[in-house]
Amino acid sequence: MTTPDPSSWPEAPPPQPPVVPPAAPGAAPAAARYPPASAPPPLPTPAPSGPPPPGSSPRAALIAGIVAVLVVLGLAATFLAVRSASSTDEAAAPTTSSSVTPSTTERTDPRPSTTTPDPTPPGGSGGSGGAADIEAEVGEIVDFVEEERGLEFKDDVAVVALGADEFKARVLEEFESETESLETEGALLRAGGIVPADLDIVQSQLDLLGDGVLGFYDPVSGELVVRSDSAGPLVRSVIAHELTHALDDQHFDLDRPELAERRDGSDWAFLALVEGSAKRVEAAYLAELSPADQEQLETDQLELALEQMDSMFSTPLVLAQILMSPYDYGASFVDQLVAAGGTARLDDAFGAPPVSSEQVLDPARFDGDAPITIEQPPADGEIIDQGVLGELFTGFLLSESSEVDDLLGGIDPDQLDEMLEGLDLEDLQDMIDELEREGGPGDLGGVGGTGSLGSGFPPVATTDGWGGDRYVVWETGDQVCLRVDWVMDSPESLATFRTTVGAWAARDASVVIADPTPESVRATRCAPTLTS
Repeated sequence: MTTPDPSSWPEAPPPQPPVVPPAAPGAAPAAARYPPASAPPPLPTPAPSGPPPPGSSPRAALIAGIVAVLVVLGLAATFLAVRSASSTDEAAAPTTSSSVTPSTTERTDPRPSTTTPDPTPPGGSGGSGGAADIEAEVGEIVDFVEEERGLEFKDDVAVVALGADEFKARVLEEFESETESLETEGALLRAGGIVPADLDIVQSQLDLLGDGVLGFYDPVSGELVVRSDSAGPLVRSVIAHELTHALDDQHFDLDRPELAERRDGSDWAFLALVEGSAKRVEAAYLAELSPADQEQLETDQLELALEQMDSMFSTPLVLAQILMSPYDYGASFVDQLVAAGGTARLDDAFGAPPVSSEQVLDPARFDGDAPITIEQPPADGEIIDQGVLGELFTGFLLSESSEVDDLLGGIDPDQLDEMLEGLDLEDLQDMIDELEREGGPGDLGGVGGTGSLGSGFPPVATTDGWGGDRYVVWETGDQVCLRVDWVMDSPESLATFRTTVGAWAARDASVVIADPTPESVRATRCAPTLTS
């Protein structure tokens, strides 16, 4: 999967014991490695300090602020639940109206509407904005970030406050450097059936970002770039998040392009560590907000959600889920590291970071369960991509579509346009309130989310005991194809995994299963190319 290319390793600290949570009563001990694990590739020699070489990181910016995903997902689930209830009522009694009612909740606390022009930008209703305001906000948040992270800034962070148009151009500049790698990723996702065969992955990712980015930190330039027309609690939380990136970067160097070059999943694992560290500080900052700021934060989030809603509904939700995965899983991973050994343990992890999504999903395997290295499977055409899926993205590949995805696929576009046209903040809040009362998908628990994952997405189903894998993507004629070989940690895990892969093949006739060796499983799937 495409991730920001993280440039040089700091000197690794002495090895630390793995984080092992207490075993459940009666739990069986961990299975022995099967087959024996091979050693991971050696770490590169630490690079000298100083600026990275030009062009060393095609995706330098660590972007945050995509908070609309949660509330839009909640809205989707609520809208569909309301529509389903309406359909049931229609079957029981005749109706004279075909219009969609977003919510039946009585409105007792009027909120500002966005159906009329509002001079206040999303995320900025709590302040006047402007470069001076942004720089003042940064100065106040620096002390909080240092205390919460347990480190001190070595240098002042360069703050670049840009107007809305300039900021969007800067974000697009960062995004355009990713076009080639995103197209390669799109071929993998289409070949595996994770997204529709005719999906333009580049445009879809751009639609998802939209205006939902309020700030980002660029580890190549060392700049914190923020929209200058925004100065509310939402933007301050983004600043806290991005300042944490800046602080970690000054101590541990976040620009590590060699990880992406390995094509072994270690780039995603490192990104999860980076985002988890920032999410931890961001969460602590949000917990300190006053009640008034908490209320303003919710309004800011809803305003942003209204702007993003159309693109969210028109894009497969699995893309948003993939986009949010390093934030969601990284936050839990870092919380467990800090719980086991304080921020010193987190610091050590930047020196010897996780190397697989398995280690992030299960910190008990961190430091003590290296992935098994296997041979690349053969391709039947010109190879355009190869690498390691890892446990998490194997889960994305094999999982059935979510309930929300299934329901979204049945929305009539005209009906959706009608709903969005007249929707305002009051409607959106009512719908989220209704979802919370009904205990909707993901147990969102409010705009901030209290479900299993912070974004509100349910966890991806994965098979315990993942040992290692290798995939290859090729094009031939009018098809793009994916082939993956997997090995597991034990014969028992292998048997379970064979069943899971078999269920995938039973759902999808395009999947062909094989057993290249008694210890491995192979799956091949092809899809039409975008031009076919």
